[in-house]
Amino acid sequence: MSYLSTGYIIQLLQPYHKNFNKKITKAQKIYFTDTGLLCHLLGVHSKEHIALHPLRGAIYENLVFNELLKNNVNSGNRWNIWYWRDNHGTEIDFLLERATEITAIEAKSAKNFHDDYFKNLLKFKKYNPDVKEMYLVYDGQLERKKNNIHIVNWKNTKYLA
Repeated sequence: MSYLSTGYIIQLLQPYHKNFNKKITKAQKIYFTDTGLLCHLLGVHSKEHIALHPLRGAIYENLVFNELLKNNVNSGNRWNIWYWRDNHGTEIDFLLERATEITAIEAKSAKNFHDDYFKNLLKFKKYNPDVKEMYLVYDGQLERKKNNIHIVNWKNTKYLA
């Protein structure tokens, strides 16, 4: 893993927790820096195949991570990027942290959004009321704000700068 990380083939995403000891004992998430390589290794060779692939959501989450990473480096903001999971399995895909500001982001590969997609963000907001903004990043075209959550297309990660 260290060779893949050092060679920028993968990026390891650390868990977010206010307690430092819990941060280092929880599992890291692994993302490929090249989704083309990821798809090749999974045997995905066309758009049609990815639409039906059982790991489509994970591939999409990886794509959003790469966009956030690129935006983070190119904007010069230098957010720390984390993920959050509680002991009940509730997870937030990405947390962007700079100083005391936290932005929570959920990635969904769907073309439509459902109210169910907001439940993890709203639960995290209760855990950490200091969350500055919350985003649902999805594959659809309709962009709006609902329940104080920005709903944006993945191509518009510029909003997260």
